[in-house]
Amino acid sequence: MLHVRGRLEDTFLSAVRNDVGEIGPYETAATRWTRCRWNRSTARARRTTCETPLAEHLKEADLMDAAGLDSTYLAYVDTVSADALASVNLMSLFGLHRELRGAAIGHFASTEITSSPGSRRLVEALERMGAPEPCVGFHREHVEADAVHEQVVRTDVVGDLVAREPHLDRDVVFGIKARDFVEDRLAAHVMACWRAERSSLRRPLS
Repeated sequence: MLHVRGRLEDTFLSAVRNDVGEIGPYETAATRWTRCRWNRSTARARRTTCETPLAEHLKEADLMDAAGLDSTYLAYVDTVSADALASVNLMSLFGLHRELRGAAIGHFASTEITSSPGSRRLVEALERMGAPEPCVGFHREHVEADAVHEQVVRTDVVGDLVAREPHLDRDVVFGIKARDFVEDRLAAHVMACWRAERSSLRRPLS
């Protein structure tokens, strides 16, 4: 089983590297970070929250329950699109292999850069639709908290890693670009389905 998983991971990673393309000689973690920040406005935070992974997981389960969805682990793995699975699998792939730690940090950094403004837009959309408070509240917390997390990731995570292991700088850039690529592809799939007035899921929810 591990051998099969390894072959699947190698194929997936090779495809992602091909899609991302070569990392330019002047592309560094610092310049990529600046470019990402140019493309969005940061929601400045007045406070920060520190949560355990378990607490965050429970809040996600509350969100799904409030939305009338099944919060059981992997309940929709056969329902969501391949693009949605690729987004999650990329994060897992980077996190499971020490040699990909630079890419994992880049992926994490890209997530934190975009989380706060994305959460703000989700709050606005959910409020317009009259969504249950657990759904709105989950994303409202991330508007402020993740804006602070961005600054922490920049200095204490990305900056520290590159300072200690400068040879991983290009890996960090790859992680940022890889995450952006799979997320953009997922967004394109969802928007194409929206315009065609059809579900982005592989099969209807029961």
